[in-house]
Order: sequence, then C-alpha cells, then structure tokens
Amino acid sequence: MNQLQEQFISETKELILQATDDLMAVERFGFDAERIDRIFRAFHTLKGSAGVVDLPAMALVLHAAEDLLAAVKAKMRPVTTALVSEALQCLDQVSAWVDAFEARGALPPQAGERARDAALRLRALLSDNKKSSGTPDKSRPDWVAALIEQVPATDISAGPLLAVDYEPLPGCFFNGDDPLALIAAIPELLALSVEPRDPWPPLPDMDPFACNLRIRAIAAATREQFAGIFRLVPDQVEVFELAPTTAPAAAGPDVNGSGALLDNIIVCQIAMLDAAKAADDSYGRYGSAARAAANALRHFARDDLASEVEAALEAAFARQSASLVRDALRNVASGLAAPLEANDRETASPAASNRSLRIDEARIDSLFNLSGELIVAKNSLAHLSRLIEPVVGEGDLGRNIRAANETLDSLITEMHAAILQLRMVPLSQLFRSFPRVVRDLCLRLDKRAELTIQGGAAECDKKVVERLFEPLLHLVRNALDHGIEAPDERRESGKPELAHIALEAARAGDRLVLEVRDDGRGINPAAVRAKALERGLMPVAEIAALSDEDATQLIFSAGLSTAGAVTDISGRGVGMDVVRNTVEQLGGKIAVTSRLGVGTSVRLDLPINVAMSQIMVVAAGGQLFGLPMDLVSETVRLTPDRVSRIKNNRGFVLRNRIVPICSLAEVLDLTCQPADSQAPGLVIVVEVGGKIVALEVDAIHDRLDAVLKPMQGLLANAPAYSGTTMSADGRVLLVLDVRELFS
Repeated sequence: MNQLQEQFISETKELILQATDDLMAVERFGFDAERIDRIFRAFHTLKGSAGVVDLPAMALVLHAAEDLLAAVKAKMRPVTTALVSEALQCLDQVSAWVDAFEARGALPPQAGERARDAALRLRALLSDNKKSSGTPDKSRPDWVAALIEQVPATDISAGPLLAVDYEPLPGCFFNGDDPLALIAAIPELLALSVEPRDPWPPLPDMDPFACNLRIRAIAAATREQFAGIFRLVPDQVEVFELAPTTAPAAAGPDVNGSGALLDNIIVCQIAMLDAAKAADDSYGRYGSAARAAANALRHFARDDLASEVEAALEAAFARQSASLVRDALRNVASGLAAPLEANDRETASPAASNRSLRIDEARIDSLFNLSGELIVAKNSLAHLSRLIEPVVGEGDLGRNIRAANETLDSLITEMHAAILQLRMVPLSQLFRSFPRVVRDLCLRLDKRAELTIQGGAAECDKKVVERLFEPLLHLVRNALDHGIEAPDERRESGKPELAHIALEAARAGDRLVLEVRDDGRGINPAAVRAKALERGLMPVAEIAALSDEDATQLIFSAGLSTAGAVTDISGRGVGMDVVRNTVEQLGGKIAVTSRLGVGTSVRLDLPINVAMSQIMVVAAGGQLFGLPMDLVSETVRLTPDRVSRIKNNRGFVLRNRIVPICSLAEVLDLTCQPADSQAPGLVIVVEVGGKIVALEVDAIHDRLDAVLKPMQGLLANAPAYSGTTMSADGRVLLVLDVRELFS
C-alpha cells in the first residue's frame, strides 16, 4: 500500500467519525447550517478521495449521499429520521469498505451492486415518489423488450436472465477501461446491442479518443459474475433482473480530489522522477510529472504554483536540463504549507497544523519496551548501590554513587512516564460511538432515551480504552433493554417519556472511574434471588441470607439474566459476566447500585495504565514470586492466638470478617519446611472477585515498578502466572495471576 492510499484510509476514518457525530447532533437538535455544511463537506471530501484512489463503487454511493445533503443544505428537504438513518448506513458501508481496502487492497466483488442499491435508496429520498419500504422500485426498461426478442425462447425459459446497461465514460480509455473486453467477458451472453450514446459528430470534429457508446446485453450470468466483471466501473453499469423491478439511472461520480491529498500527489510525482534510471525516456517522465502536478494544482486553485511548474518544464526542454522540473516540484511541495483556498478544506494556521505528529503505534511500543528495559537496569543499579554501601562507607565515593543512582533513577522514571503519556488517548474516542448505539437501539425497541456524556477529555492508556468498548456496550444495551421502561410504562409511573442514560468518566489519582447510570426501573433483588435459585448458583439458605445489595451483585454471575425473553440484544446471561471478567483482567473493580423504580448505576474503577505494574516480591517455599500490588489490601503479622481452625481450614478475624488463610507454597505445590506453630505468621490479604483471602508467605522482600513480559515458549500456557519481570538482583521473577489461582 502506497503513501497516498495510507493517507486515504486515515483521512476517511476521521471523516466518517466526524460526519457521524454531526449527523447525530443534527437529528437531535434540528437544522444547523454550520453542522450541515460540515457534513456536506465531509461527504464531498470522502467522495473525492475515493475517486483519487480509484474506488468508483464508494464514489457512487457517496455522490448520491452528497446530492441528498445538498438538498438538505438548500432547505429543499427536511432533516428526518429516515434521512439520517440512510446517511448513517452509507457511512457504515463506506467504513466496511475502507476496512476491506486496508486489509486486501480492494473492495469486495459485490461492492458495485451494493453501491447501486444504496445510491438508489438515497436518491429515493430526493424524490416524492418512493415506496414505503424506502427501497426504490426497479422495473424493466423499455429497451429490454426490444433486445429480448433476440434471445431464443428456449434460453428464456431455461432460467433467470439479467440485463446490463453499460455506458462507458467518454474518457474511459484513459482510465485503462476496455468496454468491449468487459462485455466479452460476460458468460452466457445471449443478446447484444451497441449504439452511440449521442449522435455522431461530423468526421472532422470526431475525437477518436472519446468513447461514445452505449452497450446493452442480456445474459444468463449470475449477479456475482456481473459484480466481478464490472467491479471497477459500477457507476457506469446498471443490472436488471428480467422480472418487474425498477431502477432509475444512477449518476456517475463527480471525481474531485480532496485538498488534503494535494501534497501527496506532488510527492508521488517527485517519487516517480527519483525512480527514473534510464535516460532515454527521462524527458517523457518529466513532462508527465509536470503536467500531472500542474493540473492538480490548478484544480485546487493554486494557479501560481501551477505556472511555476509549467515554466520549469519549458525551461527544462529549452536547456536540456530535466532536473529543473524536479527542483520546481520540490519547491512546490515546500510551498504547500500555506493554507489552500479551496472550499474542501477548513483554513488553519501553519502553527496549529505543526502541533501534532502521526507516529506508527509499533514505534511507540518499541520505545516503551526499551524504557521497560531501562526500568529493569535502574532496579539492578539500585540493588548494587545498596550492596556497595558497606564497602565504600560514608566517604565521597559512597555519596557520589548514591547521588548518581538517585539522578539516574529520577531521569529514567521521568522518561518512562513521558513515554507512557504517548500511549494515553482521550476517552472521547471511546465515547463517540455510543450516541449512535443509543439512537439505533431506541428505534429498534420503540423507546425514547437521551445519552449524556461527561469526562471525554480524561485520558487513559490506549489498551485500556480498546478493551473497554465491549463492557460499556453491554452496560448501555442492558440499560436500554432491561432498565429503561417503555414510554407508556414511564407515563404510568409518573416519569417523563424521555429516559436518561449517563456515561461519565473522571480521574481519581492514578485510577479511572467510569459510571453508566440510568433512570429506569432498577434491579429487583427478589427477581435476582429467584433467578439465582433457578440456576442453582448458591444454596437456598445462602441466597435467603443475602442482603438486597449483595443480591444485586449476583447479576455478574455467569448465566444469570433477569430478562423475560432472549433477544439479539440481551437476555442470555453472558453480558455482565463478560463485563466483570474484562474489568478484572484490566486490574479494575466493578460495583452496581440500584433502587427499584428509580434507576441503576454501574461503577467501574480501573487503572489509568496497565503497561506499568507495581509488584510486591514475596518468598514462599524457598522461591521468590511477584504479587500485583493492585490486589493487595494489606499485610498482617499474625500471632498464633489469632488463628482459628474451621473444619480443615485455618482463618482469622479481620475487622469482624472471617478471612481464610492459604499457604502460598501449598497452593503452588512447593516443598516447604513445617512452620513453627508458636511463631508469628506473615500473611498478605488480597481481594479477588469480591472475596478476600490471606496468603501466607515466608517473607516480603521488595516492591518494584515493573513492565511485565508475557510468558513465552513452553511456559506460554502455564496457568497461574501473568508474566515475568527482572528482580533487582537480575534474576527472572515469576509474577502470579492471583485471580486464576483462586478462581
């Protein structure tokens, strides 16, 4: 994939997000000239960019959407739910095509046919005559009746036939198209008609390089075969089933380049010249590059730069010095830093555009890994500094070593924090998808709800943001499907028909707090208890003893759902379980509070960064292990009189709560010496899945800031370990996955 295509993919994704946000805002708040203009320019730029990278199917559907938005902009059509839905579906289709283009370098074979169908639906909204389904009618055109007379009756009765109306563009030859070759590739061709699209001009005025043909044919081919043959010219082809269907002629795309791509066009011309090696065709290359650059510059109203390139080309031919064109193009490329005067781009100061720099994510990850190695080296140096203190004493050498170690420690810590900051992204990137989710679900469920978002400016590690989408999606879906009542039910209970869902985020130190809140019917603890009994999650006595608050927490149990029926939205009892597991895998906690008839709030407490971990180094069974500090509640030195025997297990009372004691060495199946029953024991209290347990260890050695490396090789699938790091003395330290140990 070349630089131009990569730029196209990046720009397209940004424009799709922007247009989606603006469409949602226009639907919610009504006509806004500025927003409508921004939406129109986004679709126009998307269409032009699709033309530049030669994706005619995408250009076709975007051109139809652009025409519809032009009518809205001119106040010829109102902003309706149907119009916004079609525009959003258009963006969804374009987004899917961009993903396919990024993965395979081409659109799917059926893209042309889907583009035509989408374009017809969009253009139907421009017409007063549209079917209630929103899908325009495709009827058999008049020319089919005349052409079908050429088809033998046996072929007509043998199976379904398709008719094609192909009008090549006048400049199709310059695009590399061969219309007759495409028609010849149609299998089972039964009838053919070739005629001039416009009357032939007098022979002296005829342009032999302009195509003036209209080609019509009937064949027994399938739609998939047609889609494959005409996949590069979908805007020039219409396919009809020989059954009563209607298809208005789809307009071809108006291929206008995006101003943002002008820089890349010039750069590509320079790259072509730099690649030239043979001298015999060098002037042809320079002439081609100069003309292409000049045409692009004039298209974007940069006549001054275009004249500069054309003057350089004339001088190159006159002086027999082709390098003049190369130098001129390079000067033009540097001169494009000035704002363009095209309507397709918003003006921005050069200073503002230079404040951001796009960097490949792999480079940031590589830099982060190197900083992690520096952290390991810093820990080792600190360990060596402590070892050497007794040798050098308190003299100048000892003080200098400590000072150098402290300086290096400070610099490495600061550098690592700066690199971590590169991985931070605003939560607005995550939140911007949810207004669309709420809108579409409200239409499907026939409910009315508005979503308010706060805290989108808060930043979090990119990996945390990526992992949070699925949990938040489950929570928002459940709020709408289970929590929010139907409009009639809300009126009867004295609530406004328009329900409210809040999605809020806030920083709390080095933690991120997310909350999804609704004003729906709330969670009925009695219903949860009944479902838990039905599923056999707990003994009857334990369920009956649960408080309402504890019973509500059972919604996170696998397989439990309070929904009355299973739908494609929710009700299978897996959503909240997935939410809890994902949050805990990220090192977070989740809690739900609910009031019957008032609403429900689900609160997520997450680390801002999962790349750096704080590790407690403990000894058990003669070996050292790491424990994640985010699970450690406290450490306790237990005297024998505090330990009680409960059946075959040991435990102690911590703040009126019985905490079971587990020997870490026994859990890991390590050989260990019998402990002195009269000596105080050392336990680490950890919290796992809402339950607490005390891990008995031999000693606590250190606390480290560490970057975990995943288990590799033969140990890749080893249970109970989340990764490895280096201890201060240079040994490999296994970090335990406490959740897996006690799950």
